[in-house]
Amino acid sequence: MMDLAAINPLLKDEYEDYVAELVHTETVALDQFTEGDMESADGRRVIIAAHLRRDHAGVGFVGEGRQLPTPAAEQSGFFTVPFRKSAARFQVTKEAIDQAQTNRGSFVRTLSYIMDHLVENLTDIRNKAMCHFGSDIIGRVNGNPAANATTITVDDPGGVAMPTGVSNGSRFFQVGQVLAGISAGAIVANSPVTVAGIAPASAYNDITLAANTANFADNDVFVRAGSSTITSIEDTSYLQAPMGLLGHVDDGTYVMDYFGLSRQTWDVLKSYVFSSVGALSSDTLQQGVDVAYSRGRGKISKFLCEQAVRRQILALREGDVRYEGSGNVNPDAGSKAGHTGRTISYAEIDILVDYNFPYGMLMGLDNSGLIHYQVVPGKFEDWGGSVLLPAAGTHTATGLFYIYDNFFNDAANKSVRWDGIDVSVTNIHIE
Repeated sequence: MMDLAAINPLLKDEYEDYVAELVHTETVALDQFTEGDMESADGRRVIIAAHLRRDHAGVGFVGEGRQLPTPAAEQSGFFTVPFRKSAARFQVTKEAIDQAQTNRGSFVRTLSYIMDHLVENLTDIRNKAMCHFGSDIIGRVNGNPAANATTITVDDPGGVAMPTGVSNGSRFFQVGQVLAGISAGAIVANSPVTVAGIAPASAYNDITLAANTANFADNDVFVRAGSSTITSIEDTSYLQAPMGLLGHVDDGTYVMDYFGLSRQTWDVLKSYVFSSVGALSSDTLQQGVDVAYSRGRGKISKFLCEQAVRRQILALREGDVRYEGSGNVNPDAGSKAGHTGRTISYAEIDILVDYNFPYGMLMGLDNSGLIHYQVVPGKFEDWGGSVLLPAAGTHTATGLFYIYDNFFNDAANKSVRWDGIDVSVTNIHIE
């Protein structure tokens, strides 16, 4: 009998001329700065003069023949915005390039494939950074692991505490990451370590390491290591990321010193933050819109949140659903707004979703004060006419893509934030 097994040696495999793209990148948070000012810059940093407080002593109403107000001075200071480098490096052999020169020999051109995805990968971590506050904290050790343990329980993804009842502490860890542990401003001895897996058995709160000779302790934080052989905290990404939205729209909870000026000293640098919100309500949302206007004459242009908060906003309208006409025959249990890809709004203000945004948090952003300072907007380093730099003694080459920039908000008091919103989160891990 001639069956499939018998003719299998005669059959060919059919190869499609594309690569299935299973890894996706969205840049909702990062995109907010494209709508603000874009400033070209150079030098070491940007210095910005700031008017911080009015002269409240030198003005007033005066009775006939009485003393005039005592003159005082307007209060001012300077912001100092340093530039931050985002870098992506690759290595490729000459054989890999040569053997993928034609359609017959490969699915895609090796060099184009590497370079395109390198930029995407860097864009992805920059967007994650934009959802946080410039620390580049991936997560925090939860509890005291055994000495040299290769399974570590983690929480506080992105350096932000999760709402009560929410897990998924390994949210921003990825297989292959080389991480340094930071404790009290210093590298944990015998780190870095390499992530070998994400353990779903405990609601995605565990990571597994390829090996571990370090002794991590409760509240140690993990950040990116520049290599597997770092010698100082300066060789890590700790506090080296561009400033994210959580630092730009803050009351000092995450960033007290905002580019050289203290939010503890200058209240005008604070955004209003509703803490421990609990159940979200329309009144709470409206309070935020009103407070932003009262404090800084802010006009909220966008709301930003994660999907779980979006669901809470949708739930506020459940009582308004009505079915008419054909809807009575086959009523949709949801609404058109329930589709994740569809933009919804409150008070005609778009509510944008970034799946990297902290759980249980909503940000009302007036983006009129957002400024993007760029020294290098993004380029492959050109080594004498080529993006490839040969490695001595081998038939390999390296390449480097980098961005040199930072972000600034000159009107933090125009924006507002809601923290600690009650949410229910589905425990998943996103590559």
